[in-house]
Amino acid sequence: MFSIAARRFARVIAKQQQPSNAWKVAGCFATAGVIGTSSTFATCSGTSSSKTERLRQMAESTAKIESLLSAEKAVKDLERKAVLQSALNEIPLALCQMHVGADKEANLKNARKAVNDAANKGARIISLPECFNSPYDTSCFPKYAEPIPNTAGELDPAVSPSTAMLLDVAKSCGVYLVGGSIPERGSDGNVYNTCIIVSPEGEIIGKHRKMHLFDIDVPGKITFKESDTLSAGNTFTTFDTEYGRIGVGICYDLRFPEQSMLMRAKGCKMLIFPGAFNMTTGPAHWYVDFLGFHFTLLLLLPGCICCISLIIFFC
Repeated sequence: MFSIAARRFARVIAKQQQPSNAWKVAGCFATAGVIGTSSTFATCSGTSSSKTERLRQMAESTAKIESLLSAEKAVKDLERKAVLQSALNEIPLALCQMHVGADKEANLKNARKAVNDAANKGARIISLPECFNSPYDTSCFPKYAEPIPNTAGELDPAVSPSTAMLLDVAKSCGVYLVGGSIPERGSDGNVYNTCIIVSPEGEIIGKHRKMHLFDIDVPGKITFKESDTLSAGNTFTTFDTEYGRIGVGICYDLRFPEQSMLMRAKGCKMLIFPGAFNMTTGPAHWYVDFLGFHFTLLLLLPGCICCISLIIFFC
């Protein structure tokens, strides 16, 4: 073990000194690993030092090794952060905001325009907001719900106009499209809050059903229960791009860091959470997110970029 550390020490020294000096140090420590410290340090020093002196020399050498290895690790950490920052700067990402009203067709037109505008400005990964085709109201979810096919080949534009728009605009723009979310009418008869993920070729490469439903009761202010009309999903969703693997959640999913941790464990370099927040609980959520969730991700998701609604966290 000591000889391994010594070789690393010699490698670092070699960058700073002449090769002959580096190999002299390497020879001393390599010998120490083979024939024992007493004879080695005596041989290296060329004197008959006392045991105390040899122990002092060993302690000094060990301290130098630890110091240099610590410095080497610090440099590598800085290099890693620089690479990640460069990746953040180079990922052509757009997160779209839009007004959503009662007219579903108008909502789809606005969403298409938002994607087109983002693509024209160079974005290659684009996300729409949560419930972009429907008012965010539990009574509206069943009315605006539509089936979502598993593949583009199964699509019927007449019964799934929102999906048809997403596939068409992603293909025409040549972008990865994280389709915010829409109310989905499942084959089991339940309604889900679902995000459709589309490739630049117009293929469905992912479908995420919101796992954590937002039920809230703030006396005198707001009562809202998604569970009144929505059912929860039970699967994690990731997809691969040339920019790395990306994980997707929806809005309230972000408040459960285990979901993010598991997606990071699956190799995700970016997490996207399309969201829609009301003005009662929204500000409180964002305050907590900035003070808490951001630092949680810094600790638990090293090397990961998080896109939460319209905020990017570099982790």
